[in-house]
Amino acid sequence: MLIQLWHEGAVRKQVPDDHESLSPSGFLSADVHNGRAATLGELDDITDAYVRAALLSRDLGASGVEIHCAHGYLLDLFLWAVTNRRTDKFGGDVSGRVAFPASIVRAIRRATGPDFVISVRFSQWKESDFNAQVATTPDELGILVAAFERAGADLLHVSARRFFEPAWEGSDLSIAGWTRSLARIPVITVGSVGLDRDVITNLAGVARATGLAGLAELGRRFLEGEFDLVAVGRCNLSDPEWVNKVRDGRFAELRPFVSMEEIRHEHPWEQPALYLAQPEMRPATPDEAHWAGDA
Repeated sequence: MLIQLWHEGAVRKQVPDDHESLSPSGFLSADVHNGRAATLGELDDITDAYVRAALLSRDLGASGVEIHCAHGYLLDLFLWAVTNRRTDKFGGDVSGRVAFPASIVRAIRRATGPDFVISVRFSQWKESDFNAQVATTPDELGILVAAFERAGADLLHVSARRFFEPAWEGSDLSIAGWTRSLARIPVITVGSVGLDRDVITNLAGVARATGLAGLAELGRRFLEGEFDLVAVGRCNLSDPEWVNKVRDGRFAELRPFVSMEEIRHEHPWEQPALYLAQPEMRPATPDEAHWAGDA
């Protein structure tokens, strides 16, 4: 078990009379300002907090931690040139931008020793910009990969909206595939595995299972060496038997992933967490409404 550690950064909504949201330069995206740039002293405090969290994770029995440097949260904002406008040692070119995230990995490695697993999750895309790139070329990606390896990472978890999309023109390689070609450590792929909608567009609506066809493409890329491991999120959440069904070839039984927004709209009575706390608020199911009408 790995415990994922992350910091919201500028994604955190500013609350009146509360501490300001911290980020590399006070930007969530190119044109969206939120909070302010963290000082070097505050970055030292954040590093200490990551180390404490890693030690607590180890004490709780975790085999390791995953450092979240993806999707536009704090450490990803350092990697992205658009939001990292610093002029100190943690800004500038890609080597400078990766320095702070890598320093956190290094600090955790020093504190936990050689046998504690450290995974680093990163992405090109952000929740605020699907077309963002922290590495604009394979050479820049190589600099990021090498920095995390030197810092002590054991795994690279490469997040894409769709695992099969090419990272750059002129090659069929996904971003995970490019990472694997540059890395000396194992690589995890993730992104719309087994489903026909990416996670962001699936925040509302239903993602249907792609069945054998979608998983065949995953298998092809695995056999061609694009990655070593596959992360499966929504499929496992919606169908705890997903792995067993895929293993047994029961593709017709794979369940879709239904968003909470869809449940609220189509099946308002199926919200157990809310209605356990407030049972009087639960709407009647169609059957209950039918029988109540007959009464």
